[in-house]
Amino acid sequence: MKIKASRPHDFEDAMSIIKNPNLQLDLNYLWSWTERLGLQSELHYVLISAKP
Repeated sequence: MKIKASRPHDFEDAMSIIKNPNLQLDLNYLWSWTERLGLQSELHYVLISAKP
């Protein structure tokens, strides 16, 4: 939902979730939903931007 809102602070929130070492994200699930919602480029941006 943060990615769908597309506001700058929403992208920052999404990156903080991805950077959290205590979470194990199901990337297949995320990609599946972003494909359904047409948000693949937004997820790609967040994943690339969250890398150290």
